[in-house]
Order: sequence, then C-alpha cells, then structure tokens
Amino acid sequence: MSAVLSDGAGLWQVFGWVAIGLDICGNVLLGAKRQSGWLVWIVCNACWVPYAIASSSWAVLANHVVFGLFNVYGWYKWRRSSVASLGAK
Repeated sequence: MSAVLSDGAGLWQVFGWVAIGLDICGNVLLGAKRQSGWLVWIVCNACWVPYAIASSSWAVLANHVVFGLFNVYGWYKWRRSSVASLGAK
C-alpha cells in the first residue's frame, strides 16, 4: 500500500465506507424510480477517485471514472425525458 494509505488509513477507510453508503443509497433511489439516484451515484463515483489514486488501485479508478460517465449520461437522459414528458402534458 502507498504511504498515503498507511499514514491516514483510518481516514481512507471512512472515505471508502461513505462511498459504499452513497452507492447503496443511489441504488435504492433508482430502484424507487427517483432521478436523484443518478446524482448520488455521481457523487459516489467522485468519492472513489481519490481513494483509488491514494491506494494505487488503477482498475478501481478506471471503473469509477467509466461508471461516473455512465451516471452523468443516465442522469442527462432521464432529465431530458422528464422534461419532454412534462411538455407533452
């Protein structure tokens, strides 16, 4: 592990658990068909980026950057379809 993780291991553990909590919340919100789930997932993926860099977990970094981009796209598409459906009423 990198020196950053060994020096501040407790902080990084908390950061990781916060990201996992956000991931679960995002899943629950999207399961309830709430658009805010996308935004929670975007924040979740952003939380994983410094964690992955500090731990030199390049696969985790790539995973969350790609998922973050998919989440931005999902939020955009959902928002666009919501606005379109409001205009049709």
